[in-house]
Parts: sequence; structure tokens; C-alpha cells
Amino acid sequence: MPWTWFFSCEFQLFLFVPIIAMVAKKSKLFGYIVPIVLVVMDIILMSVLNGVASHPGANPYLDTAYFTDLYIKPWSRSIPYYLGVFFGTVFYNYVKNPDDSFMLNKIKYNPLLRAAMYVLGFSLMFVMVFSVYDYTKDYGTGWSTGARVAYATLSTPLFILGLVLIIIPALLNRAKLVRFLLIGPVLTLLARSTYIVALSHPVLMIGIYVTTGQAIYMETYKMFAMF
Repeated sequence: MPWTWFFSCEFQLFLFVPIIAMVAKKSKLFGYIVPIVLVVMDIILMSVLNGVASHPGANPYLDTAYFTDLYIKPWSRSIPYYLGVFFGTVFYNYVKNPDDSFMLNKIKYNPLLRAAMYVLGFSLMFVMVFSVYDYTKDYGTGWSTGARVAYATLSTPLFILGLVLIIIPALLNRAKLVRFLLIGPVLTLLARSTYIVALSHPVLMIGIYVTTGQAIYMETYKMFAMF
């Protein structure tokens, strides 16, 4: 089951994140500094590794070296976790003492600021997903090396930043539609069902594979149609 690399990667991050949380509990200032420093270090590391790779931002399933040396490593997956720890720390301190966070209170009581966050957040997510579709389609074969390195390095943190800009008002008891999408009963049920499917689909795939008379080449469309 070659896809189990993701379990290993996530488990390493799960072990590391509580250490950052303990630092945040000891010192409010270092609770903010440590995850941001880790994000910056991770961005620098990823840019260097992408830059020296023979095919920066290549298709990980066609480029074996890129897949094994970068795509499945914890340092290529950790930026969302570090950003989550940072914003989680900010919100945790806000809940403990709402009057102590000028910026979050400004967001909560300023509709124009929230509107700007929605526009910027949605724009970042839209650009990272759709406006660079030619990159995701052919993995930047027509792009310059610098452009491929920049996108491969910054696309994830920029997408996460856009998502955070949309979610923060919901956490402040604003943005009713976003809150409904995040905690609505129907979508909550679907989210839990998706998690069950994610855990069980490898077993189904292996079962089909070992009971078939000849090997099956599982194309992306075929996998989607079957599961």
C-alpha cells in the first residue's frame, strides 16, 4: 500500500506539534514566534530543494526522485500545520482574554475589514487553484524554472492563508454562511463519512486487486468512478 506514506508523514507532525503547543503555553510571545519561524524556515528549505531538483514542481507520480526526496517528506507537508498552530494560538489567547487582541476585535466589529478579508482570501484560493490550471495540468513544463519553484513552494501557504482569512470571521461569530458550511449538521455528517471512506478504500482496492485474474491499472478516473 504505497499511499500509506501519508500516515507516516502526518504522525511525525502530530508528534511535533504538541511541543510547539507546550512552548506557547509557557510563553505567549514564543508561542507566536516559533511557528512563524518554522514556516519561514520551511519555505526557504522548500525553495532550495525545489530549485536544485531537476524538475522543480514536477508530477510526483511520474518523477520518482521528486516523489521520494520531497513530495512525501514531512517538511513539504508541515507548513499548514505550523500555520494552524499559529492561528490556533492566536485564537486561544483571544478566547482567554478577548480584550487583549486588538486585531481580532477590529475584525469582529469592522464589516469593511471582514469584506476585504473575504475578497483577498477567496482571490488567493482561486488563483492558486484555477488561474494556474496550466501548471497543474502539465506541471509547469512551459514555465521558467523560477516560476515553477515559486509556485511549488508558495502555492500551499498562500492557499492556507486565503482559507484562514475566510475562516477567522466565522470563529469570531461572524460570517453565518461560512459557519454553516463548517459546522452544519449535513456537512458534518458528510465529513465523517468521507473520513470513514478514506480509511476503508485501501482495503477495498486491495481486495479487488488480489481477486482479479490479471493486474489492473488504476487510472485516476477509474479510481474515482469505483470509489
